[in-house]
Amino acid sequence: MMKKLWMISLLLFSVTVHAEDIYITIGSDAVNLSQKSLLEIDVIESTPEISVLKIDSSAVEALSVLMHDKFNRCGGFIVHDSEEEALSVLKNNLARTTAKSLSFLNYTITEGERVESMISQIKENMIRDMIIKLSDFKNRYYKSQTGIDSQAYIKKTWENLSVGRSDVKVEYVEHSRWPQPSVVMTVEGTVNKDEIIVIGGHADSIAGFWGRKNARAPGADDNASGIATITEIIRV
Repeated sequence: MMKKLWMISLLLFSVTVHAEDIYITIGSDAVNLSQKSLLEIDVIESTPEISVLKIDSSAVEALSVLMHDKFNRCGGFIVHDSEEEALSVLKNNLARTTAKSLSFLNYTITEGERVESMISQIKENMIRDMIIKLSDFKNRYYKSQTGIDSQAYIKKTWENLSVGRSDVKVEYVEHSRWPQPSVVMTVEGTVNKDEIIVIGGHADSIAGFWGRKNARAPGADDNASGIATITEIIRV
């Protein structure tokens, strides 16, 4: 009877911890070590620069730690909604690489005076204060309430900086696999509106193997400093 109960418990545990397969793009230089260090990783397709992997979703946090410790990359990979989406990224990157090999972009720096003027407006204390405020959250872990609350703080800060601007919007991007949303500010251009410049950084802090949502993970330099820098860029 005990053996039967043990077998049933083991079966239920196996069902409970089973996770879904997800598809990621990652730097090809990290593939070999990832395969040696983690289970449930399959290479779908690869180029010298980027590879598409299928991994068990339960291995995402372990992979993030590996990339952080061994490659000094925060995250270091992108999770995609489908295999098709991941492969399209690979295809687009290959096309860009081919185009670069065929032509060289010539350009002239013309806005030096404007840039110098803007740099002079940067205030160190504004960056430091934002780092301190984000670090005051217990953590910014992507599955924690404080991870959600810290994003709300960033969103409100950016909204306050854009008051009176009809060409600026600040919004959440919700995610189906975790509760912490991303925050996106869009500033519309007046010319060449099809050209998009992206300035970004991750706002969460890693706490996955050290208590998860209950851990103290201020993440001052990883990556409150990056978000503080972006915030000062917005202000200026």
